[in-house]
Amino acid sequence: MSLVDMGEQRREEQQANVQLRGYNRQSLWACLTCQTGAYDSVVGLSEEQGGILRVPEYVVYNPRQARVDYIFEVSTEPG
Repeated sequence: MSLVDMGEQRREEQQANVQLRGYNRQSLWACLTCQTGAYDSVVGLSEEQGGILRVPEYVVYNPRQARVDYIFEVSTEPG
């Protein structure tokens, strides 16, 4: 189980968009625009929410935004 800081979310996407790369907050453009439109994560919508994914998808671009909190071990016992 992980705790994830979604940060500033981009609007929700209804389908996959391979063009998205996150937002480089250190770029000259970020400085000139005062980081207007900056985003740290994207949410993909499930079919129930109006998208095309089977389940909602959450994407963060910086690994520092996620922290593993618990590790679960699952095993099956012979019936």
